[in-house]
Amino acid sequence: MLPPKDDPCWRELVAGQTEYPLQALATKMLVTRVRQLVSGNPASERVDEAISIAYEFFKKNQHSVSTDIKCIFGEGT
Repeated sequence: MLPPKDDPCWRELVAGQTEYPLQALATKMLVTRVRQLVSGNPASERVDEAISIAYEFFKKNQHSVSTDIKCIFGEGT
């Protein structure tokens, strides 16, 4: 189960505060995309948009990127 969108780990993910040892190419591409979206304009609406994009990606692809989900959000997810 993914954490809710208001969990601080989402903001940390899209802001690029932490580097993760990701396995799936799709996850690596997504993280690059959302971080680029936020890097040019860290306004609140950009961060919220990036979080929504990341959330929907992980929700849709939970099974194929489960290793990366555990890496980012912890073993309890």
